[in-house]
Parts: sequence; C-alpha cells; structure tokens
Amino acid sequence: MAHTHIAALTITRRAAGSIAAHHFVDVHGQQAAADAKVVGVALTDALPGDDVPVLAVGQITMTAGAAITAGDAVVSNASGLPVPQGSASNVIGMALDAANPGEPVTILIR
Repeated sequence: MAHTHIAALTITRRAAGSIAAHHFVDVHGQQAAADAKVVGVALTDALPGDDVPVLAVGQITMTAGAAITAGDAVVSNASGLPVPQGSASNVIGMALDAANPGEPVTILIR
C-alpha cells in the first residue's frame, strides 16, 4: 500500500516510546492507544528519544483498524490505527473513503 499525505501542518514530537510510521501519536509522544488524545500521525518510524515528524493537519492514507465508512468520524484503536468513533470521545478526523480492516483508508486529520 502506498502511504501518501498532504500536510497543512507538520509538527515534531519527541518519541516517548516506539512509534510505527502512519500510526496515531498521542499528546505524550507515544503511539496512541484506544481513544487516546491524538496530536496527529507519525510520518516515520521512531524509537524512544527520536524526534518524529507528525502530520497534525492534513490528509493521509493509513491502514484501517476496523471497517470504516466514508464520512465516519475516527478515533484511535489500541494499535494506533483509525476506527469509527462509536462511543469514544477523542475524534481526530474523518474518513474520506470506505475500507475494511487492514485496507488503506484516507483520513482527513483536523
């Protein structure tokens, strides 16, 4: 899968733990857990102590963590991947297309 992105705002965070590229990053600099407060999506892999570029506003292709419908508000799952909001409260963006788990999905981060 080709991971593409359009960045309106990219920030740098110091990784507090290992972070996989194209996974959500939380406010503490860790790969996001379920319904975490997310600052954006890591653009590269990072190890603890690394500076990691994070897409904070823009559009990015990620791997769906669950079935997603275009227009769904998305949050992080336990693996740092986008899933529909359901009863979670920390929305990070919106799916621009539909995807099944493990498939590419375009997410508008806002």
